[in-house]
Amino acid sequence: MLAEMKRLSSKTLYDKFSSGGGFWSLALLAGALFLLLMFHHKIKEYLRPKGLAENSPEQLLLQFRDIHQQGDLSAAEYKRIRERLANKSGESGRAEDASRGPSADDSAGSSPAIEQ
Repeated sequence: MLAEMKRLSSKTLYDKFSSGGGFWSLALLAGALFLLLMFHHKIKEYLRPKGLAENSPEQLLLQFRDIHQQGDLSAAEYKRIRERLANKSGESGRAEDASRGPSADDSAGSSPAIEQ
């Protein structure tokens, strides 16, 4: 068979490929591969846990600040949480901005000063 392939010219190979349904087979294979990749992407997206972006360090810090204001969290606990979340957020500094409001020394019931 290999010897026969060597004897055939490229034009003959092209004619055999096109007349034997080679283009349709190749297109069908490419379409099936595309559908398989899309199916894989959708399954991966479906299985991904929801709400991870909502629990960013900044968002968590705002939630803990509200808990501190309600009096359910002591000043020392709030300060420790704020420091950990600020370290977790890295150099972005957004958690530091979110922590503005009541400091750890403020009483739990006081409201934060509004900065403009």
